[in-house]
Order: sequence, then C-alpha cells, then structure tokens
Amino acid sequence: MRKVMVTMGAAVLALTLAAPAAGAAAPARTAAAKTVSVEKYAKVLCSTYTAWQKSLDGSNAPSPDVTDLAAAKKAATDYFAGLVASTKAAIAKLKKAGIPDVDNGKRVAKSFRTYLSHAAAEISDALAKVDAADPTSADYLTTVSQVLSSLATIDTRLGDPFSKVESQDLLGAFKAEKSCKGVVTIIGG
Repeated sequence: MRKVMVTMGAAVLALTLAAPAAGAAAPARTAAAKTVSVEKYAKVLCSTYTAWQKSLDGSNAPSPDVTDLAAAKKAATDYFAGLVASTKAAIAKLKKAGIPDVDNGKRVAKSFRTYLSHAAAEISDALAKVDAADPTSADYLTTVSQVLSSLATIDTRLGDPFSKVESQDLLGAFKAEKSCKGVVTIIGG
C-alpha cells in the first residue's frame, strides 16, 4: 500500500512539474498589432477621437431641473454609463487601428490608448459619484453639476496626446486628414 501511495505521489508531482513546462512549450497565440500607413492611422485616430469628444460635449447631458428625482438620477446614471461605453469603444477601435508606420509607432499608439484609459477611469469615477448620490438630497444637483463641470475640463487635466507626437510623417498625415482639423492644429510644414 505504501508503495502505491509513493508511486501516486510521484505521478502527481511529475504532472505538476510537467504542466507549466507544457504550457511554456506552446505559448498562447495573440494577434500582433499590424503596422499601418500614417494616413490610415491618422484617419482612424482622428475620426475616433472626434466622435469620442463629441460624446463628452454635454449636449446629451441630463437636464438638472427634472421634477421626478428617481428619473433624474436614472438619466444621469445612463448618461455617464454611456460615456464610459463610448470611451471603451474608442479604446477598442484604436487598438484595432494598429500601429502607425513611424519610429516609436507602438509608443505613439499606446499614448492615445492610455489617454483614453485615464479618461475612462475618470468617467467611471464620475458615474460612481452619481450612483452614490441620493437624488432626494439637497446636494444631489450640486454633485451632478460638479461632475459635469469636471468632465468639461478632462482634456486640460489629462494633457493633449497629440502634442506628444514627434513624427513629421504622422504630423503631416494629421495636417492632411480632414477629420483631424477639429482635433489637432499643425503649425508650419
């Protein structure tokens, strides 16, 4: 009986040691980000960024003078949840867009996704504040107004990701791309 237990223990030990090695031998395949032309990257980036900024412009923000407080809170919650969703969709679209074919293209692409990730975190925090606020409280409208004001200045707090682009080829593509006109201003060249 002791010999059977020792043999079983050795078998379990061998399987335990072999499992990580087997996993290491066959790494999971992930799709490598494709390199794309600067023109294609500029078009996707600027159209995505413009649509995302438009979702933040406040035109769809709930009106604070609603008489049904529960409906007002639901409207505010839905609005901020929609902003979170549009930001995450923009991140996914930029990830799918690929890497611009420039020196440090991966860093450039990552900087735009990181910017939007930080924005998503801020918007999620705003959603949490609205969710936590009591709509019957006198401070409810103040909370919603403060959160909306904070989102209006998100670009200022997070910085301008376009200003970090150094590639003259990509800057030229921004200048030539119609969808970039309202997002980035290229001076010179």
